[in-house]
Amino acid sequence: MPKQFILMILGVMLLLPSCAMQTGRTEFDFGNSLARENLWNEALFRYQRALLVIPQSAALHNNLALTYEQLGRMEEAEKEYRTALRLDPGNTQITSNLERFEKAKSGSLTNTFEKAKPGKPNEK
Repeated sequence: MPKQFILMILGVMLLLPSCAMQTGRTEFDFGNSLARENLWNEALFRYQRALLVIPQSAALHNNLALTYEQLGRMEEAEKEYRTALRLDPGNTQITSNLERFEKAKSGSLTNTFEKAKPGKPNEK
């Protein structure tokens, strides 16, 4: 094989992860836009697509948990909150969301207007 062809293939291979990461962020951002419009099923679809590319994003798992919660899928929501916290144990936003979720689940949430906060995109 010619040397130039091999170099071209290597260059393409180096660019692919960057393109995939950008696609994950795009899906994540689109999911956030849909969630803001209360389009939870559509947001879920986008977050699940983003998860294929950026599975280590604590913010993504947090937003996925919020989405499952809005859809009434509480077991999946709890699993995603715990995954988000495992990925970013010092994140006070995720900790707050999980605590609020646990209070709501146990029936001890006193302020019914207490709202969960979505995560912001990150590179984790």
